[in-house]
Amino acid sequence: MRLVFGCDILYIYALILFVTLFIMYLLVGGKKHAFVGLDENNKVTVCTKTVKVLHKETHKNVGKIKRKYIKCSKGETECRNVLEDLFNVYFDRCRPDFLKNPETKRNLELDCFNGKLMLAVEYNGVQHYVHPNFTNQSKEAFVKQMRRDIFKIEMCDKLHIYLITVPYTVKRKDIKEYIISRIPRPILSKRKDI
Repeated sequence: MRLVFGCDILYIYALILFVTLFIMYLLVGGKKHAFVGLDENNKVTVCTKTVKVLHKETHKNVGKIKRKYIKCSKGETECRNVLEDLFNVYFDRCRPDFLKNPETKRNLELDCFNGKLMLAVEYNGVQHYVHPNFTNQSKEAFVKQMRRDIFKIEMCDKLHIYLITVPYTVKRKDIKEYIISRIPRPILSKRKDI
C-alpha cells in the first residue's frame, strides 16, 4: 500500500473505523438499550427504560409502562394505534424474559404487548414469509427467522398470552377489522367503551 502523510493507508482505514465505532458507542451504546432483554429477572429493557412485565411464576402483571416513542414500521404503528384506541391502555414493544431465544439466549421482541390484557400483536413483513426478499437475507437466516416466529407463538400460547399475527398482506386500512375479528371475546369485553 502507498503511504499517506507517512502512514500506511490500511492503518488510516483502521483508525477511521475505530473512531467511527467509538463515536457510535458513545451515542448509542453503553446505555440500557444496548443490552436489551438482559436485565434482572421479571424486567424487560425497552430502549432506555425498564418495564416490569409478567412475573414468571404467577403470570400476573406487576407494574406500569412508561411511554417512549420508538421508530417502527407503518403497519406496526397502525396495529398499536388500533389496540390503544380499543382498550385505552399502552401496547409497547418489549423483549420479555419468557421469549429467550434458545439458540442465541437473547430475548425476542413482541411488537405490541399488554401484560394486563395478556394480549400481543406482531406485524410481520414480507421477510417473514418470502425468500428471497428485500432484506437480502440468506436462506439460513430466513429459516432461523421462521424458527423464531414459531418459538414466539409456542411460548405465548404456553403462557396464555393471546398473540395475533398481522401479515404484510393485510392493507393498513384493513388492520383494525383484522385485529378486532381475531381478539377473543373475553379480552374484547375489556374495551374502554363497554
